Parts: sequence; C-alpha cells; structure tokens
Amino acid sequence: MGFRDNETCKLELSDTRLTLSAASLGFYESSCAIINETAQDDGARILTLQCYGSGEEWPATAVMKDLDDGGLSLQLDEFGQTYLPCDS
Repeated sequence: MGFRDNETCKLELSDTRLTLSAASLGFYESSCAIINETAQDDGARILTLQCYGSGEEWPATAVMKDLDDGGLSLQLDEFGQTYLPCDS
C-alpha cells in the first residue's frame, strides 16, 4: 500500500512515497524492518525498527496512527509526516 497524494501515487519512485507491509516500511532510498510493534490505548502503534539505506544501518523508533480520513500519521524519530492512501 502506498501513501502520500494522487500525483505521488502515479510515480514509480518519489521521495514522499511510503510503502507499507506487515513486516516493513519502504521509503525512497531506505527501508525499515519492523522488529517489534506495541499497540497503545489511543490506537497508535509504537514500532521498533531496524533501518537500511545508502550502505548504512541504524535503529529507529516510530509512532504510527490511522487517521479518521483514511490517512496515516507517522512520526519516525524526529520527523513527522501525514500520508494519504493511493487509489487502488
């Protein structure tokens, strides 16, 4: 499932595209394996990640929450972004 906006969804590669699977988060030049996931009472999910990109590897923590409009809020370390679903 890709997220961002309809124009981004039409592009094969975009620096604002996020591709989700049950096991990983995929970005333009990096990806993160989900090592652990903890559900919170407010519906948010705390993710422990191992990320890879540009020959580097690093641990990260993310907070992911589904939004009422079908979007997704993702706070990855100090960076936050709201993503919108691509039309299927």
